[in-house]
Amino acid sequence: MAFIFKRAAGVLSWLGTPNLDSGFGHFNDTEKDLKSLWLGGLSCKIAHRFAENTVGTQLFSFTNGPIPPWASREPLYPLPLLRKLAAGDRIPRVQDNPYWSRLWVIQEVCLPGNLAFVFGGEVWSEALMRQMLVAADRIPGRIVDTRQQAQMTMEKLLAARKERFTDAMRLELLIERFMHSGCGEMRDRVFGLVGLANDVDSIAMNTTRPQVDWTQGLGRGRGRGLLEIDYTRGFYDIWRDVVSYMYFRAKPLLDFGKEDEEKEDERRIRVVRFAGVVQSAFEGKVEEAASSVATQGPSPAMHQSATSPQAPMCPPQRQMIQAKGYIAGRVVHIGPTYRDFVGSYHEQERWVASWDTHYHAAHDLEKLREMEEAYSTKIINYSETDLARIRHINNNSARAWEILDSAPPAELRRSLPHHDEDSEPVRFLGSEFCMGLAPAGVKLGDLVVRFWNCDAAVVLRTAIGDYPYRTCELVGRADVAEPHGQRIAGMDNTAKDAIRSAKAMYVRLDFETLQLISAGITL
Repeated sequence: MAFIFKRAAGVLSWLGTPNLDSGFGHFNDTEKDLKSLWLGGLSCKIAHRFAENTVGTQLFSFTNGPIPPWASREPLYPLPLLRKLAAGDRIPRVQDNPYWSRLWVIQEVCLPGNLAFVFGGEVWSEALMRQMLVAADRIPGRIVDTRQQAQMTMEKLLAARKERFTDAMRLELLIERFMHSGCGEMRDRVFGLVGLANDVDSIAMNTTRPQVDWTQGLGRGRGRGLLEIDYTRGFYDIWRDVVSYMYFRAKPLLDFGKEDEEKEDERRIRVVRFAGVVQSAFEGKVEEAASSVATQGPSPAMHQSATSPQAPMCPPQRQMIQAKGYIAGRVVHIGPTYRDFVGSYHEQERWVASWDTHYHAAHDLEKLREMEEAYSTKIINYSETDLARIRHINNNSARAWEILDSAPPAELRRSLPHHDEDSEPVRFLGSEFCMGLAPAGVKLGDLVVRFWNCDAAVVLRTAIGDYPYRTCELVGRADVAEPHGQRIAGMDNTAKDAIRSAKAMYVRLDFETLQLISAGITL
C-alpha cells in the first residue's frame, strides 16, 4: 500500500456524504454519478471520471502548490465562507469521525504527493481542509468532547502529514504515536507502519535476507534496518525483533551527548520504555505468549527466527540488552502485604504511622501523603494480572553495576535464593520519597532502580564479593508511585537529570527479563 500511495498521481480521500436532515446535505450531479458507480460495482472507474472532467483536470493543480506558511492563521478564503463550510455537520462530522482512528488510513493521508478530499459532491483541497479546521475552531459555542480529543482526528493526521519527511517518521516514534490506532490484525501496529517509516525497510516472508550482525549497528554504524513482514509469526518474536532493531540499529533521538558512548547511552536509556510501548501496542499479546512459553515450554515455531540460519536478521535468544536507569531510593521500611493493606484499616494505619520514623520534616510528610493518596487509589483497582507482574525474577544472567565503567562486570555466581514467583507483593517505603509495591522477600537496603519516562522499576541487591565498584543482582520487578511533577509535558526530566548523575546504573537484561519488566507499564 505504501508503494501505491507514494506513486499515485493523486489520492482522493472519500469522506462520506452530508447528513440530509441538517439542511446542508444535497445531491448534485457529481454525487449522483459517484453513487451510481458505487452501487453498480464500478468504483474502479471513479478515479478516471475525476480525471476526465474539468474538476479532475484542475483538482491537483491547486492541491500540489505550496501552502503559504501563514495559511494556518489567515485563511485564503473569506472567513464567513469557511465558517459556513465548517459549521453544521460538515467539518465536525468529518474531523471527529472515528474512521480516522483506523491505522491503515494513516498511509492514505500521510504518503501521497497530492491529496484532496471528497465530501458528498464537494471537492476540498488539502489547503482548504486545513483552513476549514482552523475556522471550525473559531465557531462560537462549538463543543468537542474528550473522546473526540483522544481520537486520531483528521486534524491530527494532517499534522502527521506535514512531518512525513522528518525524524517524526522513524519507526519507533510511529509505533508510539499510533499504538492505539484501530486495526483488525494487531500485528499491523508494527507492520502497517513500516511503509511510513523513513529508517527501516521491509522484507517479505520467505525472502532471502542478507547476513546482518546486529552488534555492528553500535556506534557510527547505526542507520537503516530491515524487518520481516510475516503474519504467521508470534507476537513475542515480533516484539523482540522491533526492540532489537531500536536498540542495535536505530540512531539516537534524545540529546544525551555527542560522544559515541553518550549516543549509545541514549539507546540504553530509552529501551525499557520502548519495550513497553510495543507491548502496549500489542495489548498484552506479548505477555500472553511469553507466559505460555514459561508454563508449557516453547512450541516448535517459537523463537524459530532467533535460532534458524535461514533468519539471520533476528538476534540470538540470549542476546543481552544493557539498559540504563537510576537509583530512585533505598528500601528503608517494609510494610503490609497488598491484601492486608487493601483489606485492613489497622494495617493501613500502621503503614502511614511508620513514615514518621524515616521522614521528620512537615513538608516531607505532606509530600508522602499526597503521593500515597494517588497511589493507593491506583492500586486498589489492581487486577490479578497487575499484581502478578510484581514478582521475583529468578535470572542468573541479569546484573547491574555503577556507571564508573560501561563494560559489564565479570560473571558472578548468583547468591540470591530462588523465590516463589507467585508470592504476594508487599508495600515498601524507600529513601528519597520512593514508595510502592515490591516482591515478597525484599530486604532493607535493597535498591529500587527506575527507568526513563515510565514507571518501570526493579529491585536490586548488592552482590557478595569484593569488586572495584558496586555490583548488584536482580531481585525482581517493583511497582512505584510517581511523585507529583515527575514528568512535565510528557517528558521525565527528573529521570534525565538522575541518569546523568552518580545515581545512574547499568542493568544487563536478556529479552525474557526485559519483557517481564516492561509489560503493562504506565507510559
